[in-house]
Amino acid sequence: MKTKSFKDISWQVTEDEYRDDSAYSYSTLATFVREGFGGLKSLFDKKETKSLTFGSAVDAIITGGEDEFRNKFLVGNFPEVPDSVLKILKVIYEAFGGEYSNLKDVPYGTILRIADEMGYQKNWKPETRVKVILEKGEDYYKLLSLAE
Repeated sequence: MKTKSFKDISWQVTEDEYRDDSAYSYSTLATFVREGFGGLKSLFDKKETKSLTFGSAVDAIITGGEDEFRNKFLVGNFPEVPDSVLKILKVIYEAFGGEYSNLKDVPYGTILRIADEMGYQKNWKPETRVKVILEKGEDYYKLLSLAE
């Protein structure tokens, strides 16, 4: 009996095609097992975590090689930014990245509105919330601009 390689029996699609496919994945099923019926509303929401990013980086290196890794990831050394602030920065950048290359140029009210929408530190004064986002996020926001 001739054995086939794992590559030969695998679904030959790009990662983007795989992620866009509506079929249930192991990740979707595992999320349902963890969260149960209460998590159905958000079951198919895109999730971003450090472990998923790391897994995607490893997958890019193993299956796509160094070129794919370099096209998808930028390795940098910068201060640790809390996940709650990262989420706010990504929303701001997706909405205004082309318009504002520096976080400090984004209007105060815009930062505060997005912080409110994300439920960021609602027990703090508005000016403190915006100040912390600016302080902790400036370098990361610049890095997002450079990565484009």
